[in-house]
Amino acid sequence: MASPRFRDTGRFVRHPAPIKMLRPANLAELMRCLDLETRVPGPVRVRGAGSAPTDCNTSSSGTILDMTGLDR
Repeated sequence: MASPRFRDTGRFVRHPAPIKMLRPANLAELMRCLDLETRVPGPVRVRGAGSAPTDCNTSSSGTILDMTGLDR
């Protein structure tokens, strides 16, 4: 039985990056989150109010940017 923590591609096993949740409170923090030197795990998904009818703002790996702190 396959584990949800890795994917077997046939030739090698890939281990996805753990989920990281970032909640910037202002524009400067958001810019720091997206800076290439911070090396946030990809893919980066942006989450707003979370009102989408699908699970498009969730991810099994990578980074989720929660934008609820940027309400002004």
